[in-house]
Amino acid sequence: MRSQIKLFVFDLDGTALGGHVPYDQFPKPFADFLDDLARRGCRWATNTTWHPGSQLPVIQRSRVKSTPAFLSGGTGLFLAAVRRGRLVFDRRHGQAILRLQRAFHRRHGPQIGRIFRNLLSRNLVESVSYNVDRPQCVLTYACRPSKARAVLAEVKPLIQPGIYYDWNPAPRPVNVTLLPCFMNKRDIVGVMQKRLGLTAEQTLVAGDGINDLAMMNRAAARWAVCPDNADARIKQAVRAMGGVVARRRYSWGVMEGVLRILDGLT
Repeated sequence: MRSQIKLFVFDLDGTALGGHVPYDQFPKPFADFLDDLARRGCRWATNTTWHPGSQLPVIQRSRVKSTPAFLSGGTGLFLAAVRRGRLVFDRRHGQAILRLQRAFHRRHGPQIGRIFRNLLSRNLVESVSYNVDRPQCVLTYACRPSKARAVLAEVKPLIQPGIYYDWNPAPRPVNVTLLPCFMNKRDIVGVMQKRLGLTAEQTLVAGDGINDLAMMNRAAARWAVCPDNADARIKQAVRAMGGVVARRRYSWGVMEGVLRILDGLT
């Protein structure tokens, strides 16, 4: 089988993991599948919320013989390679993220502070935090269901212009996590491509949840697949890209989708 795909980037929870035990390792068919892709000349990488330090034991327990091109974690915040079984973090990316975090705080911190004061003075939230010390600029709040609409109206000036996005917007929860615009799964795919000298035309992505939506477009990847358990909006985005919505769930669906694409490239 001849393939134009040189980079396969996938999510963990609900995509590569799920529907099997133990959960902390890939099912053997998926581990073998990754090794087969590597033999065909296709590198593979993760793109998830998990820190790379938590991902590496999963890779090692799975007995994958091939080495990942990258382990990306924190929804684009962290990027690491594996060298002789050890993580090597990408310093250039880490420095770039730190600059983005500082610039974001300088630009939007005063507006976020005003919104905080409104939420607290009107007694709309039970808790609210702005995680600048980590420094991720993540915004979280908790409120009673009866006040969710009023809180949303207050934070809309951050969401509507794209300063923040709700990483899991439906159904409307009372415990909300908003991520800053620079913390996403699209831009990190571009960093991987740049490091490897590849393009979106040579890239395939796989995911299942709303936070995977950012990388489900032609600017990030030419091809996309998702398992049957994926969110409806992910399925819609994959179909819009001409990708494959699999009939099977979790990693079995991912393998089904990728093989269908490879068959079409023969």
